[in-house]
Amino acid sequence: MSFAVIGAIASGVSAVAQIQAGKAQARAYQAQAKQAELQGRQQAIQYRQQGVAVLQRIRQNISATRARAAGAGLDPFAGTPASFQRYALQQGTEEYQIAQENAALAKIGGEQQAYQYQAAASQARRQGYIGALSSVGTAAMGIEAAGGWDALKIS
Repeated sequence: MSFAVIGAIASGVSAVAQIQAGKAQARAYQAQAKQAELQGRQQAIQYRQQGVAVLQRIRQNISATRARAAGAGLDPFAGTPASFQRYALQQGTEEYQIAQENAALAKIGGEQQAYQYQAAASQARRQGYIGALSSVGTAAMGIEAAGGWDALKIS
């Protein structure tokens, strides 16, 4: 077997290996993309849970203010007790809205990260094919330099 034949076989094996490596890297990036999207969703759920906790605290604060006012013989829906309730409601509502915005941003951030990993996966696949094409082209040039395609005859 001539060196040209051995070189052609080695180039073919190298080309297949490069394609497989590109596909394997692409699968790894796809897995990272799924993980990033899941993390974004998990963070969004955590922020939503914070928002629910804020609503619960608002309800508790308003209930406590009304109970204290009523216990002290005051009208819980007028004057200072009502002012405390409005203040608690205003602050809680702002905190709740921030938690909801954070949830949306976390989800979007996870989706963006996933998109970047998917783009990297596509590039890894493409790079595998380009590397394979380069190996085959280099082998073809080497064969031509060694005497042409007739040198590949196996004796």
